[in-house]
Amino acid sequence: MSFETIGGMICLGLLGFLFVGSIGAMAVSMRANISGWTRLAQHYTYSESFRGTKWYIQSGYMGHARYRSCLTIGIDQQGLYLEVFPFGMGHSPLYIPWQDLTVTTYPKWPGGFLDLTAKHVPAIPLRFEGHVGIEILELYSTQT
Repeated sequence: MSFETIGGMICLGLLGFLFVGSIGAMAVSMRANISGWTRLAQHYTYSESFRGTKWYIQSGYMGHARYRSCLTIGIDQQGLYLEVFPFGMGHSPLYIPWQDLTVTTYPKWPGGFLDLTAKHVPAIPLRFEGHVGIEILELYSTQT
């Protein structure tokens, strides 16, 4: 193979990599809009360093979108923290005070889960299952 052929193959590979990467970035950003994350961010964007209890690599639902093993969920005495990791493009971290949340529990559903709705965006439910849902509910119950 000549040097020009190898160089052309490398350029083509890099262009393909950039193309696939930009498609992925657009998909992640679109998910923020579809799920309602961007609507919640209009009221609850958080730019400080969260210092409460955190659980990494968690799953949950927001609106009609499932966030599987990509959420960092945090709680403290004042509210609920949410962050998408590792590629949170279009997903700014959120912090929703307890007084802005309404909780609905479904304990008889297999595994049990809870839905949270935020006061300023009630059409976007947040759903959590398992031990994180239980931890959120326990702290929410003591704060409201």
